[in-house]
Formats: sequence, structure tokens, C-alpha cells
Amino acid sequence: MPDSKLMTLPAAVARFTWDGMQYASGAALPVGSDAIAFGRELLRQQRRDLHAIFTAIHGS
Repeated sequence: MPDSKLMTLPAAVARFTWDGMQYASGAALPVGSDAIAFGRELLRQQRRDLHAIFTAIHGS
């Protein structure tokens, strides 16, 4: 049986993020508790100089 490819959010943030990185949320990407949890985990792991990119939708 193959090994699981699942990992915890803290493990994923530790492995796949770095100081000074850019990350985007919104537009075609899901916005919600998953994006908030990701951002909080970045801060918990003390990532620095982050550049968050969000979209703003203006209603008519």
C-alpha cells in the first residue's frame, strides 16, 4: 500500500513556505477559513516579510 501524501498544515507551511514569499488569496482561489488558517500558521511559525495579495470585488 502506498504511503499517504497527506500532511498537517504546520508541516506543509514549514516545508513549502519561506520568509519574503508572496501568497495570493481570492479571485479563483477559495476564500474562507482555509485561507485564514494558512495565514495564521505563517504567523505562528514567525515567517517574515510576507507579501499577501488579495482581490477586492466591487459590487455594482
